[in-house]
Amino acid sequence: MRFFALIKKELRECLPWIILAALGILLFGGLFLQELAYREANEWSNKTFRSGLTIKSGLTINSTHPPLQDSAVVLFLTSMGLGLILGFVQYWLPGFRGIWPFLLHRSISKNILLAAKITAGAIAFILSCAIIWTLLYLYSCRPGLFWTPPEFKFYLEGLFLIAIGFSFYLAMALSGLSAARWYTTKVLALAYAIIVLISVLGQWNLVWILITLIIGMLIVMVQLFDTFLKKEF
Repeated sequence: MRFFALIKKELRECLPWIILAALGILLFGGLFLQELAYREANEWSNKTFRSGLTIKSGLTINSTHPPLQDSAVVLFLTSMGLGLILGFVQYWLPGFRGIWPFLLHRSISKNILLAAKITAGAIAFILSCAIIWTLLYLYSCRPGLFWTPPEFKFYLEGLFLIAIGFSFYLAMALSGLSAARWYTTKVLALAYAIIVLISVLGQWNLVWILITLIIGMLIVMVQLFDTFLKKEF
């Protein structure tokens, strides 16, 4: 019961950022989809008029711009920003405010407290990024909206972009808990997250991307728990 109470507390503190990220993806991602649909509809009409053909005549128009491409950029930047902000709010601010001893004086173990924070972070990404991305994908698949609806593979790639943002969240958490100076090894976790990002963006196979992300996040998470359990607050 205390575990779920901690999750609710963390989500309540992160709620403004969750709402802001969700609205940003929904607003800008939706606007990009609408703009592309309008552009394609106009191009279709112009080509049909110039050729003297109707849509039923078999006129084909090739679109080289994937419908969700611009929305995916918004998703990527937002998930990255959300990861950094939530990591700062959940792990850096308690240190600045000196409230870690207050959080840890309760009859709960460090493992439960950290697990609750990470779970709340994962839920935040699901609510603000994954659900909105799913809605945008379903909207873009509406019959007649685009000449070529996005493939399901593109939807999965969006989920991987969200996972990259979550990996930066974990790296930000580890960096915030590190006792090292910010100009020494304190930023190594973020540097490692950037290396994982480069490794993922340099691959095309979805299976290898998934494996890279899982291994990268597991390595950071193991270090995160080890650092938190050993840290003297």
